[in-house]
Amino acid sequence: MNKSEYYSCKALNLQKYLDSENCDFEIEAAQGLAKAFSMWAKVDFFDKEHRLLSITLSYVSDILFSPDLLAVIKAFALVNHYDIMGSKDEIRSVYEVEE
Repeated sequence: MNKSEYYSCKALNLQKYLDSENCDFEIEAAQGLAKAFSMWAKVDFFDKEHRLLSITLSYVSDILFSPDLLAVIKAFALVNHYDIMGSKDEIRSVYEVEE
């Protein structure tokens, strides 16, 4: 594959402590946000003992609207009481298939 067959992406890790052992609503909300704004959502882990949920939201960083997508993720984190734990750059193939 050549260079044009990859996306340059930014991935933000969001974490939050839950009141219950059921994290389905939070996962569905993150996946809904990702689908609405052409992003990717991945559940990193859910620690049932401590009720800690970790989700990574990724977006294409080399497009005109990437600052707006970052603002959407920040607003989502603020409204839903997530802490943004960090970010990283990643490369994704345009041929990557969602499971």
